[in-house]
Amino acid sequence: MPWNESLTALNYRLADLYYTKEDAYRIAKTADLSTGDIDFSGVMKTVWFNILNYANTIDRGAHNHELLISLLQTVTSSEERGKKDDFLKTILSNLIDGKTIIESPVTADANWQEQESPDHLEKLMTSVNTLLPISFLDKGLQCAQAVVRIDIGKGAGTGFLVQDNYIVTNNHVIPDMATARNAKVQFNFQKNWAGLDLVSEEVLCSPDASPKNFKTDVSLDYTLVKLADDMNLKYGQLTFSNTPPQKDDFVNIIQHPAGGPKQIALYHNIVTYADDTRVQYLTDTLPGSSGSPVFNSSWQIVALHHSGGWIKEPGVSQAVYRNEGIDARRINEALITLSN
Repeated sequence: MPWNESLTALNYRLADLYYTKEDAYRIAKTADLSTGDIDFSGVMKTVWFNILNYANTIDRGAHNHELLISLLQTVTSSEERGKKDDFLKTILSNLIDGKTIIESPVTADANWQEQESPDHLEKLMTSVNTLLPISFLDKGLQCAQAVVRIDIGKGAGTGFLVQDNYIVTNNHVIPDMATARNAKVQFNFQKNWAGLDLVSEEVLCSPDASPKNFKTDVSLDYTLVKLADDMNLKYGQLTFSNTPPQKDDFVNIIQHPAGGPKQIALYHNIVTYADDTRVQYLTDTLPGSSGSPVFNSSWQIVALHHSGGWIKEPGVSQAVYRNEGIDARRINEALITLSN
């Protein structure tokens, strides 16, 4: 089946339950997956993505989800950590029944209308008002045009178009000029409302034409490279926020998870930590999302997404399970030096 939100949720749950590579390898081996064909390197979210993606890809021919079922039967067995996990058992039951989505049971009382008084209706659910103007969606769709898939041959990442036809991505996506020369930047790599592929447009980078056409930084994990063609005219440009993100801000990420069609993460998108360099948040990503723009609610870029998993929050000894990006102000400073 195509990668979907159920597999993403499963990816995160398994990475929480089995947070060492030894455990992940043991589970895959017990479930009769071909461990020699699975990459167990990287953070645990990536490891479990590789395991699930392998099982899901191999299953596509048979349409019976045999390997995914075997995997879930293993983690929910009596001696495993998922034995009491209703979430995992629900997915397992759905797969056995030939379904590919999570079905949540209806728990609302059928007599709720009789029980509620007018004073109890139409309330904000938290202390923060999450209502937005409908134009928020229009603006998001406009910004999505400038988010690109970057094909580097051996894999794919995400990037985005800013002023003067520069593409921004991670250093670990495009680490050097040689990679930039061969990279293919793909606009419009996405599906329409009917689930059909749109016609994408591919353009090359031009890192050699000028000393100002390429800049990268390993420590901040960013790369700026100029495109060979003028794409600002057609796809616009994204803008950086001058206001630093703060804890409890909402952020959204437009991305190419798993190197696939463009997607957006809009749920449980809370900033959990921010300083002058790093921004940590709970927004969902997957391998392939590296280099994605992290937006505030005004659709300005507040961070460049670059990693996730069990990471450190400065000043806290215990690791936390989050995603992390580089503060957009650091990227904008580098861009200004190239543009001047």
